[in-house]
Amino acid sequence: MAYEALTYRVEFRRDGAVIGEADGLEDRSTAKRLAEAEIAQREAEIALVIDVDGTGMEAASLRLDAMKWDDE
Repeated sequence: MAYEALTYRVEFRRDGAVIGEADGLEDRSTAKRLAEAEIAQREAEIALVIDVDGTGMEAASLRLDAMKWDDE
């Protein structure tokens, strides 16, 4: 049986709308680092880390005004 790696996506949102995405991130920590680095540059209010191959749901979120992860 072949091992399939999980991938993550970061969605950047402002006023409830997706304003940007980054796909194919290899792990959760990589996705979180990218979100931290780009949330202000993309002028987003929130960055959501999505577990694409696992649950397909939000794994963590970061608000620009607090710069604190909700899963820590």
